[in-house]
Amino acid sequence: MSVAGFVGIFIFLVHLFSIAICLTFVFLTIKYAGNRRKFFGASLIVSIGLYSIWIGTKDNWKNDIGQKHVGKYELTAYPNCSDCILELSKDNSYKIYNKNQEFEDGTWSYFDDGDIGFIEFDNDGQLGFNKYAYRPK
Repeated sequence: MSVAGFVGIFIFLVHLFSIAICLTFVFLTIKYAGNRRKFFGASLIVSIGLYSIWIGTKDNWKNDIGQKHVGKYELTAYPNCSDCILELSKDNSYKIYNKNQEFEDGTWSYFDDGDIGFIEFDNDGQLGFNKYAYRPK
């Protein structure tokens, strides 16, 4: 299993653990009265807050990994173009061109399916496959 697969499992377990903690605090807040109820209620609010922060920031690592792919790639199988360059920009746009003309442009995204990570284009193409095959740098 790849590192991305372990990361996916870790993220799933963190979700599961966080939800279990929140549900436990909900149960304990309902069950007890007085100061214990206040304590468990406050703990519930804190745990929901921390979980919300984690959910809001967990995709940053995907953006960081995706930005490592920014640059120029010499395409080897692009139709009717033997010297095409694929340029991935930091703003998640791409263009395919050669010395004379621009062939294609659009947006790209980094995806991690839990086993492998890959760059996908807005027309459902993937970096390294079919017409987007490239010569290693």
